[in-house]
Amino acid sequence: MVSRFFLGGLLSMTKYLLAVPLLWACSALASDIVVYPHGTANPGIYVPGFRTYSTDSYITSRQNVSLLKELGHVIPQLRIAGFSSASPGETALLCRLSFPVYLPGKVAHEVYLAESMRAELSEAGLYADTAPVALLGHLVSMDFNSFGTGKWVLEARFFVEGKEPVTIKYEHGFPLGVLAVQACRDVTHALVPAMQGFLFTVYSDPKFQNLLRPTGSPTTTLGRPQEELAGSLQSSDSGGQRP
Repeated sequence: MVSRFFLGGLLSMTKYLLAVPLLWACSALASDIVVYPHGTANPGIYVPGFRTYSTDSYITSRQNVSLLKELGHVIPQLRIAGFSSASPGETALLCRLSFPVYLPGKVAHEVYLAESMRAELSEAGLYADTAPVALLGHLVSMDFNSFGTGKWVLEARFFVEGKEPVTIKYEHGFPLGVLAVQACRDVTHALVPAMQGFLFTVYSDPKFQNLLRPTGSPTTTLGRPQEELAGSLQSSDSGGQRP
């Protein structure tokens, strides 16, 4: 009797233990995801749904818009004709080699850059859909470091027909938590100030300014001392609010 009771209990427990992973798998199918950081042609990475992250939506920078308004005295209105990317359509980067970080709405990285730039140009009165000057962009790299010292790295190349392209690279450092959860949150909150700083660097670069000037116009740089621009840029790196 004892033997039959023991075997019966063991059999019931075995059924329960077999059912647990099955129930977990069913619930995982509803919320978890497979990430393809290098395109669907390459192997995907299975990630629990609660361990994905999203960056903040871009906020136009008062400082950037002010600089663009100054540029309005020497460059005409322009339009963004399109942005390409070294990794077209990429929507996620991995934090701590495991957890996907998406941009808002899971937009592609080159779209986020183009729309951030378009928003500031529009606010400064320098953007028009019918403008004769067409700016093209190519996102060379948008990546971050989530170990040790936090860092976003942004690099893009800009084109205007008939002129030499201009490539600009920018690095934005930020404090990083030790644990993965906090570190990945730090990464997401740092993108907006990183993008603001990158665009400020783009707008203040003399080669970029000359790229937008009409052919034959003077190639002098904007009459604002470079040391003043550098000081302003340092203050803009202090946070994600509009500097």
